Amino acid sequence: MVKWLGIIDLCVKVSQALRMIYKLDNVTNLTAARWAAAEGFDSISFNFDKTDANYIKPMLVAEICKWITGIKFIGNFVNVEISVIKDLNNLLTLDAIEIDLETAKKLNLEDTSLILQLSAENFEEGLEFAKHHANILAFSFQNIKIPEHNFLIKKSFISSKSEKETLQNKPWGISFESANETELGMVDFENLELALNYWKSYENVV
Repeated sequence: MVKWLGIIDLCVKVSQALRMIYKLDNVTNLTAARWAAAEGFDSISFNFDKTDANYIKPMLVAEICKWITGIKFIGNFVNVEISVIKDLNNLLTLDAIEIDLETAKKLNLEDTSLILQLSAENFEEGLEFAKHHANILAFSFQNIKIPEHNFLIKKSFISSKSEKETLQNKPWGISFESANETELGMVDFENLELALNYWKSYENVV
């Protein structure tokens, strides 16, 4: 599946950017977080859905955030209760949270940057919702066949698994799936490094 992330309020930053933005999703350990910071990733995300294999305990996230600097922290709260979202948002030092549109409607977090997970079916509704909420940072969805909007194509996050032939324009950023520990403190980054180098080389030719 292709994952796009359309950026709304970073027009100036996008137009001035000399390289693509890199985000590492589903970070579950300090080793992966340190690797991402060393490789120049702009952000890492943590999954707080207890039913997901990539779930990470909030206290571990707090410890990781203490050890890592120069990178942004995003909390993925899809399928998480609203009360838990509010509690963890207050507890942790997060730069943004990722939620679905229906949950966003129920939250009152105007001072928190939000990334909305949308589908092709509710994409237009998400656009309308964002018009009235200045804290919406981005859209995230997994269906590449969405309504065409120039601002979205020019300011988009795509999955590192996407084929470059599917791109209609140079993406604003790439989202990578983190690698898990094979044993304590040991993570195999070979595939991630290959993907990262591929997209960096692609960035230089488009």
